[in-house]
Amino acid sequence: MRDNGANADSADSPSTPLKSPRPSSNPLQDHVLPSVEFTFSCSPSSAGRLTPVSSVDDSLDHQVERRSLTPNTQSLFQNLRLSETMRHPNHNSLTDPSSGPREAGLTPNSHHTTYRDLYNATPSPGGVSSTEPSQRRPQTPSSPLGSVSSHSRNLNPGDSGDSGDTAAKDSDRDEDTESEEDSLQNNNSDDDDEDYLYNIRQEELPQVPIYDIRLQNALRNVRGELADLAQVMSRRDLAQDPTTAFHQLYKQTLEASRFTYPATRTVGFIGDSGMGKSSLINSILDQEGLARSSGDGAACTTVVTEFRSVNEEHPQNYTIEADFMDNAEIRELLEELLANVRKYYTDAYREVRDATEQEDIKAAARRAWDTLLSLFPNQPALDLDFLSRDGEDAVESIVTTLEEWAMAGLDHRPGGRDSLRYSAVARHADECMEQLDNLMADAREGDRPALWPFVKLIRVYLRSPILRTGLVLADLPGFRDLNYARERATERYLRHSCDEVFIVSTIIRCTTDQSIGDIIRRCAQGQPIRIVCTRSEDVDARETARTSSAGDARRILDLDSRIQTLGRRIRQMRSRRRQASGSRSQSLAAEELALSDEKETLEFELKRFLILRRNRRVTESLSRAWSNQARVFCVSNKLYADHRANDPEQANGYLELSGITELRRYCQSVPADAQLRATESFLQNQVPALLGSLTQWALAGSDAVTAGRAEVLRDALNEAEQTLQRVR
Repeated sequence: MRDNGANADSADSPSTPLKSPRPSSNPLQDHVLPSVEFTFSCSPSSAGRLTPVSSVDDSLDHQVERRSLTPNTQSLFQNLRLSETMRHPNHNSLTDPSSGPREAGLTPNSHHTTYRDLYNATPSPGGVSSTEPSQRRPQTPSSPLGSVSSHSRNLNPGDSGDSGDTAAKDSDRDEDTESEEDSLQNNNSDDDDEDYLYNIRQEELPQVPIYDIRLQNALRNVRGELADLAQVMSRRDLAQDPTTAFHQLYKQTLEASRFTYPATRTVGFIGDSGMGKSSLINSILDQEGLARSSGDGAACTTVVTEFRSVNEEHPQNYTIEADFMDNAEIRELLEELLANVRKYYTDAYREVRDATEQEDIKAAARRAWDTLLSLFPNQPALDLDFLSRDGEDAVESIVTTLEEWAMAGLDHRPGGRDSLRYSAVARHADECMEQLDNLMADAREGDRPALWPFVKLIRVYLRSPILRTGLVLADLPGFRDLNYARERATERYLRHSCDEVFIVSTIIRCTTDQSIGDIIRRCAQGQPIRIVCTRSEDVDARETARTSSAGDARRILDLDSRIQTLGRRIRQMRSRRRQASGSRSQSLAAEELALSDEKETLEFELKRFLILRRNRRVTESLSRAWSNQARVFCVSNKLYADHRANDPEQANGYLELSGITELRRYCQSVPADAQLRATESFLQNQVPALLGSLTQWALAGSDAVTAGRAEVLRDALNEAEQTLQRVR
């Protein structure tokens, strides 16, 4: 895997652009978009078997020649002029630091693909009803599939009935399950507010081939045409007869019409407690409070938690799955907890001389004791004297007792003591958070054992445009907050399950944070590493001016002075307005509003200058420290949270300055290559093979189709071919 180092030359970017192996102004010029070539074989052959590339038997029309019903995508896409419309994927969206908040807009233009443009995006509110697929996608003469469908609808083969509403119902179900995405996203307001609130679905995606809007539209159309074709096929009784070839073709068509990105790519976020890791995941997901976070620096993430997109197995708004330890794993954990306690509370501790090792032993003992208290809150016999007692078989006896207590406590576990997986459905985010708290925090009833010590992995399936692309976000506990068993499990997950690793630290301590090096050393060789520096907004103007160059200091102090002056004028204006009345009061109110707008613009300019200046310096420092092997992002969860609910005109500048939108765009590039390969296979192989089989079924008269009915199907296919020839 190629690692993209940080580049410290950009003055205004909070992170550095990705390095490319060779210069390229257009990310698509070296990548040909998938070819959609539907080639149907209709010429005779000595072989009698019917395959997508074989010929039909001698009973078919020998005048039908082998022809391509669909042109190569090269010709279909040659007029798209991708190179003229696509930017470089690492285009810096942050412009001149002096620009105001309204000059750093996120609203995409017609050349940019947004989450709303994805082939599997939820339809916009107020759009055309999805009740009837044919109403959503009017058939045109240029659509070969549409031509086949329109002719097939007129067939009356005699063995069809109304039992074939299956495809239509399935299609409706797929879209109905997506219809609540906007209302679920961060508890957004009603659809009437959509034009007045910042909408994440309008954020642009990275400029990579898979997200090209024309490819997304083509993929959406192919799926739609296949859904229409499946609906037509479902009206035949043969589609419901598992013994027929037509039934298998119908199932394949229905499955192809539901194509989704099959691959996932996992981005793991890891860091010490209090670094803002869980808050960062909430910001990326645009979901407030979903990932558990704490403002007091306490460790809230105790187990790896994955955030995944909904799928066929988990179609609800929110589904929470937890994997529990088995009995052997429970005993291993109890043995380790006991060992950690005894290292500190027995004579063995007196033999340790190194101060650092002593602190580590003390911290591990404290975590182990707290865990045991969470597991056995109603066991009066649990105390330090019991855990540290001496004797020949003391350890084995203590572990056996702990194990008995643990087995009894498993009766309170969802599903009982024999259940190794728990699944719960939540209707909304608050209910989902409550379920997560039950799994990851001590029980609210003080006498009930906590569940979290015996949880191995948690998966949260939710509706989110961020996750629809196959992206999986993993919230990993920091190594310093774990016992040895969990540390090993987290390290295995980090090395083998994470496609990229994001190490989270605060921007104030990131250059001296020793945990960064520790995590990098635990990663696999060549594993892509990213460093995310949080709290970028935590910067003081006057303190910065004291350590800045003369030019920067003058600019900072000048902006700060003008802001202070405007603040005094606003307070004076407000006092005068309160004492005035009538038109004079209205005039003063207008002046006060104008001064407030001017002050807000200057505040943004100063904050932008301070943040980007430090971001650049931190990026340069980390790049030198890690020899450009780690790309750096500087973000502010606070700026994002404070301005997320503003109207787009006010929000755009601050949200871009927060660095969250840039990081979110980068995360979407992680699954891009895998999804492009899957899409290529779908369009180049799966769909052509399916249509070839359908064509040969029609021409061969399989499944006892009469010659007259086969002739009608042949006419439909020939008409589709002639239609396509006209548009080629």
